[in-house]
Amino acid sequence: AAPLAEAPQSTPAEAPVARDPRLQQAIDLLDLDPARAEALCTAVLADGPNPEAYFYRGVVRFHAERLAQALADFERGIDLDPERASLHANRGYVLYNLQRFEEATAALDRAHELDPSELDVLRYRGDVHFNRGALLEALADWQRLTELAPEDPAGWERCETALRALGREEAAEEAWARYLTLSPDPSPAFLRRARAALVLEDPKRALELLERAVAVNERDPEILTELGFTRMAIGRFQPAIDALNRALALDPQSPRALRTRGIAYRALGKLDAADADFSLVVDRDPNDMIARYNRALNALDRKLPTVALRDFEAVLQLEPRHVGALTGRANVYRLRGDHAQALRDVALALEAAPDQALPYLARAAILEDQRRLPEALADWQRGLERARTLAEKQLAERKIKALTR
Repeated sequence: AAPLAEAPQSTPAEAPVARDPRLQQAIDLLDLDPARAEALCTAVLADGPNPEAYFYRGVVRFHAERLAQALADFERGIDLDPERASLHANRGYVLYNLQRFEEATAALDRAHELDPSELDVLRYRGDVHFNRGALLEALADWQRLTELAPEDPAGWERCETALRALGREEAAEEAWARYLTLSPDPSPAFLRRARAALVLEDPKRALELLERAVAVNERDPEILTELGFTRMAIGRFQPAIDALNRALALDPQSPRALRTRGIAYRALGKLDAADADFSLVVDRDPNDMIARYNRALNALDRKLPTVALRDFEAVLQLEPRHVGALTGRANVYRLRGDHAQALRDVALALEAAPDQALPYLARAAILEDQRRLPEALADWQRGLERARTLAEKQLAERKIKALTR
């Protein structure tokens, strides 16, 4: 099974100034002491529902990558104040990071209706469109951004990405030239272009862009983490670990660098090292779904299905539609011989994500155990057609080859 992919983190939009003095104190502490800011918001909520308190607590949880909790806070805020654009915007940003692109688009559409002047909504709605393959819609949002804020380099850099993806090279070069006149450091643009190349399934181009970014700024832990992630995505696991070690030397607390290094260790069969990295993240934040999910996969590799089941179920408590955790739990039941329960979990996963490979790969393994080989072969083939990662593709190809000898 493949690791849960991560979308680039976005910046929460601003809400109106809070009225409760504790909330104002929380705002002042958002960057300095987020744990204290969260506690202040929770104290306000203990006195009764408050949309501003839900908003700011959601912001803290979003920055901490506790996405399910952040989403719940923004949705509770919307229930209380459905006309507040910032709540809809931040709900959209969280859904984007959860890769629930259709829902993210709807949330950002509503935010834009309520406040057409919010530039971040245009920026990130374009990002959502791009990630779901709607290039013309992405370009339209980003071009509008350049019209409203012509001195903002982000709009021009994003336009260059969309134009190049559409094959409009001359216009792309013009947008890139404008970006360079506005931005003294092009390394963030190389980073975003690399992420766009990954979306377009061009990891070699992404790697080239990231190496250029590192040449410009070799001490940026975010760039080094993305370099490690990209090397891992193309199967260069030890070079990935080398880049991630450099990132962690600069930012030892980075959950993404630790998670990604853990995934690379797992791919190399260094299961104890992988478990240590995932556990570091979970110990700091028990609600980190990505670390818990990958720790569960690692536990399956270590022949510890009961340990894996605990983490899969913890993920599903946070996100009941988590396809990886549903298929992972199905695999635990399969190993126990409970094929009926395993197939029920696969059915839930297929309902949540019929276009992903994981549910078909999980069902194929169950059918193969039951010696329903023609049906299993059909599901391995369906999984291969939908495979988005090297691990999914290799697994499906190996199984198809074995069944068609």
